[in-house]
Amino acid sequence: MTRAELADVSFRVLLIDDDLMELLLLEELLAQPAVDLVTFTDAAAAWTWLQQQPAPPHLTLLDLHLTGLDALTLLRWIRAQPIYNDMAVVLRSGLVSAEELRIIYEVGGNAIVDKQLFLTESGAQLQAIMTTYRRLRDAAGP
Repeated sequence: MTRAELADVSFRVLLIDDDLMELLLLEELLAQPAVDLVTFTDAAAAWTWLQQQPAPPHLTLLDLHLTGLDALTLLRWIRAQPIYNDMAVVLRSGLVSAEELRIIYEVGGNAIVDKQLFLTESGAQLQAIMTTYRRLRDAAGP
């Protein structure tokens, strides 16, 4: 893909949270013209969708404490596939143990953010992530 083609690509975000109310709130908070937001309440469904995409999203926001398929298993599956190496995965949690934190980074999580802080600062945080992505993309050249 050329630099010009990349410039036309919206910033795709995959958001996975099993709390429907929180998911709807985040959809509202993250809604921006340049953002293509794809949401799931089920990690297994998100994994199925992800494998069917021709290119991975730029960013995955993943609730750490999911029911059903857990976030750390999904993160392991993601990092086991080379196509997802450049996809940022940020986990969200209201509470994280030292052991969970160690595992998150060990299996390839890029960051973990506090759920409540993310709700109040989500627009600014997403904008910072998008700006960093665009700078890296531009530095890579055509």
